[in-house]
Amino acid sequence: MPGIDFDLDFEEVNVTIRDNKDGTEHRYVLREFDGAGRDMYLNAMGKKMRHDATGKPAGLKDYNEIQALLICRCMFPFGEKAAVDIGWVQTLPSRKLQLIFKECQRICGLDDEAEVAAKKN
Repeated sequence: MPGIDFDLDFEEVNVTIRDNKDGTEHRYVLREFDGAGRDMYLNAMGKKMRHDATGKPAGLKDYNEIQALLICRCMFPFGEKAAVDIGWVQTLPSRKLQLIFKECQRICGLDDEAEVAAKKN
């Protein structure tokens, strides 16, 4: 009989950000959500959804902080328990923000591949 076999380790990804102005490097870690963190994020995103006349999702009504909401719940200064501030996340260059966002989606099972796998099961 097929089964599911896994450990309880949360996936983590190290991130180093270099400040080109003074050459300092800042270390962070992206941490996979637990169930409560995932629910909080999905509830926040649900509030940004627009719905059609039948109640089905029909896109977003608000794009403010759309990527930063995920990042600030997953990204922690190395060795610290408090996540980064959403205001700081919003100051990152957009291409770098996109890169971090995609990695947060992947480790939290929120990317397109996770959605396709869920539909198959």
